[in-house]
Amino acid sequence: MSESTLLQIENLVCRGFSKTGDIILELTSQRFHERSWYRIAGDSGSGKTVLLKTIAGMNPFEGTIRLRNVALQSTVLSEWRKRILFLPSNPIPLANTVGEAIQLPFVWRGIVPPDTTSIEECLQKFSLTCLCDTSTANLSTGEKMRLSLARAFLLRPELLLLDESLAPLDTGNRLLAITAFQELTDMHGTTIIWVDHNHPELTISPENTIDLQSGTARIVV
Repeated sequence: MSESTLLQIENLVCRGFSKTGDIILELTSQRFHERSWYRIAGDSGSGKTVLLKTIAGMNPFEGTIRLRNVALQSTVLSEWRKRILFLPSNPIPLANTVGEAIQLPFVWRGIVPPDTTSIEECLQKFSLTCLCDTSTANLSTGEKMRLSLARAFLLRPELLLLDESLAPLDTGNRLLAITAFQELTDMHGTTIIWVDHNHPELTISPENTIDLQSGTARIVV
């Protein structure tokens, strides 16, 4: 692996959970570089979410997945998940207040959580006017999504996996999120792999777009 390669996948095979264990996704070889953004394209059911969850250590697989040349198979999952963050399209706050929802993942990872001032400054980046003591029950679907995006920004993972995470947001809030995550990449080196609709606000070069229905990745139906 070159020094700039963050993640490398070789001979990946993912199977369904049926008795026959049919193959649902194959990816022969793919590298993801540091400080880069990638878009995963493909029709519904083509395996986009399967790929992200597998990288995050949430699905069984065959083949090799390496993060900075360390194989997932030889790593304790809890340590792997400290370095990679998977964000679904319908996150659940799992806490009573906004402040608790931000701090919980830090506690789970054994990291000192940010203070109230840092949290509320970050919330403003994502156009959230709520405070740390605001009840999560009072947040709309879009606000809960932006809360999760703010939490991801503060966690600063090496690799951030976004599964249609901007879908609930309007154009203005998508732009705010993209700007914030570009800052995350520029300042902290986070690589982002993105599954989403092809929003015009986000420009990703063709060489960084992986089509799960092209020769780069083969879907077995």
